[in-house]
Amino acid sequence: MVVLEASCMPAHTCAAAGSTRPLAPVTGSYTVAAWADLAGHTGNNQSIVAQAAGTDSGFYLKYTPGSGKWEFFQPHTDTDGPATSGVDSAGPAVTGRWTFLTGTYDAGSGTLTLYVDGQATGTAVNTSPIASTGPLLIGRSKWAGNATDFFDGQIAGVRTPHGSATTAACPPR
Repeated sequence: MVVLEASCMPAHTCAAAGSTRPLAPVTGSYTVAAWADLAGHTGNNQSIVAQAAGTDSGFYLKYTPGSGKWEFFQPHTDTDGPATSGVDSAGPAVTGRWTFLTGTYDAGSGTLTLYVDGQATGTAVNTSPIASTGPLLIGRSKWAGNATDFFDGQIAGVRTPHGSATTAACPPR
């Protein structure tokens, strides 16, 4: 498991962190988790953790302004504007509050699960995730071939244990 941290304030000037190699086997089972503290700017998509593929990212753990919620999703193809499978948090994201987010993918069933502060909020199914061999991205993602969705806030304790977790307990912040 790798633990990384990044602070990304203000938006679009993020000194995003990451790795030079993939940390999550995106076509196999995996878990990605992080603490996130969303700042007041909530008008844009904001990625906490993603893993780069060719055109897009293989997964996204992010804030989505259309719903005002946290989201964990995977695209179906590594192309511009792909269809996606994903799950949103049950309630809205809260600004100025540390939230522990965990996304799991179970390759056997194709199930994506999002946990918020240790509680499962729902599931979605994607039985054919794209192969993602690029670096793990913290505080941004890749979409349509470009770095995008810079996080406005703070990110801490990014974890990428191998395999899909069956529970998502919150470690202390």
